[in-house]
Amino acid sequence: MPPLSRDEFTELYLAAHPKLWTVAVAVIGDRDLAEDALQDAAITGLKKLDSYERGTSFAAWMSQIVRFTSLNYLRKREKRDRTSDPEHIVEATAADPHDPSTPAEPASTHAAGAFDPDKLGIDDRLAAALVTLPADRRICLLLRIVQALSYDEIAEMLDIPASTAMSHVHRAKAALKNQLSAAAPTEEGAA
Repeated sequence: MPPLSRDEFTELYLAAHPKLWTVAVAVIGDRDLAEDALQDAAITGLKKLDSYERGTSFAAWMSQIVRFTSLNYLRKREKRDRTSDPEHIVEATAADPHDPSTPAEPASTHAAGAFDPDKLGIDDRLAAALVTLPADRRICLLLRIVQALSYDEIAEMLDIPASTAMSHVHRAKAALKNQLSAAAPTEEGAA
């Protein structure tokens, strides 16, 4: 079969846009940056039209592109943030990479640190709790809650089993419930 035409791509992309945007925001946590990532993902999708197989889920195909593009945006932002932070520059120039006593750089925390609650327009307590969720759980939860996708639809979009999507949503909800109930002021404390 011939690859999608640009018009077909545009039609399918516009139909999938709300779901794709949710994936980008769940990964990046910043509305503006998510829009930028979506634009780059659309350009990538257009360049890779020959890799899309007609009859398969366009949203799932584009979701993979959006996830990878969004993760690349995170890496770039983390690198920029690390290199522009004066403390990091001092630490980096003071550390001798060949000295075994020099501590290794901590593992990336992009799943929590990159999710910017201030740019999502949601309750501060919920946003703070969302920040702590692993990205895959946050993506599944937001696709389920914000986009009202079924577990099968989430599974198809993210190329995971439906049971994994269900597990991610369940665990994300449980973690949020625990965090929010632990952080809620008690009636005695409020008085």
